[in-house]
Amino acid sequence: MARRQFDLAKNALVRKWYFGSGTALTCTLCTMLLVSGCLGSGLGLGTGPDRSTITGSISTVPDVLSDDDLIKMTVAEADVTKGFIHHLPWANLTTGDGGVVSYVRENGGVRRVCREFIASKHSYDGVAQYMGEICRARMSQDWTLETMEKQD
Repeated sequence: MARRQFDLAKNALVRKWYFGSGTALTCTLCTMLLVSGCLGSGLGLGTGPDRSTITGSISTVPDVLSDDDLIKMTVAEADVTKGFIHHLPWANLTTGDGGVVSYVRENGGVRRVCREFIASKHSYDGVAQYMGEICRARMSQDWTLETMEKQD
């Protein structure tokens, strides 16, 4: 088996040309210059959050409504022109409670409009049924919860 010989002189000439002519130095400097330019601009890193996408349309503090407020809103938004209302669901995502408004009847007076209702409430404590009444002045749009009693 023939043994390959390594020609030191030939390899020395290649090394001398590469390192002696400054090619290595030029390549190293170019690479360092490119890398420093990329790092200097930050590549989008370390420059902080992109403030151009902030619209301010989302409130930082969520509106927390009670179960009573949600029941009142459900009864207030009911379309009572068709007669008695059945099965209007409501849910409170904050507390995890929910239920159904199963009955709404409107009584109108000269100065005041009231709505009687029956609603169920499904919570961690169990299921309960409530009877109540919301009222508003005839010329107002704001309903107030007058009574809401738990039924046994």
